[in-house]
Amino acid sequence: MRIGVCSDIHGHADRLELVIAQMRDAGVDERWCLGDLVGGPDVVEVVRLVRKFDLCLMGNHDAWMLMGRAWPADAAKLRGKDALWLASLKPLASRHGVRCWHGSPSQPLFRFFDTTAALEELFDLAPGTTSLVGHTHVPIAYARHGQHVFEINPEPGETIPLAPDWAVVANPGPVGGEADARETRWLELDLESGKRSLRWHGASSR
Repeated sequence: MRIGVCSDIHGHADRLELVIAQMRDAGVDERWCLGDLVGGPDVVEVVRLVRKFDLCLMGNHDAWMLMGRAWPADAAKLRGKDALWLASLKPLASRHGVRCWHGSPSQPLFRFFDTTAALEELFDLAPGTTSLVGHTHVPIAYARHGQHVFEINPEPGETIPLAPDWAVVANPGPVGGEADARETRWLELDLESGKRSLRWHGASSR
């Protein structure tokens, strides 16, 4: 089982299409999105593309739009089944034994899973488990081996094998966002029995 994971699209359909094309070329079995679809020029197209994915979470920007706190232009564009589908999403899910949160295990919608959160929350996750988060716009993973927590800072295209007893939380990095205009990121998660691995991909949007 190989899974293509992306997050934080923020209304950029052109960048999402690059990621989808790379996932197709890589031959992934499933496609997942960890939330934050809204907040850019092509929200309707983004939602319609992601509706074809196997899993999608609600992000904090999606929730703010639905509550009327942000992105009124996006809210005006989304109608009918697209709007209902977005409103049906949750900020956490589990599939194939992988737990996913937009933010973090303790606060699935809003907390950034950074070094501070990793030092606090990785000890609540069982050894050998793989989890996913978005939200921070940083392609990174955190792992716990016994009482030691460490960062995994990947290069695009580099395959990172995971030891069987590591508890790992990985972030694919962002697809969209104004600060992320030069490079989109996504993560390939390989769940082959006994040989878990992570591989980050970069898709130039210039």
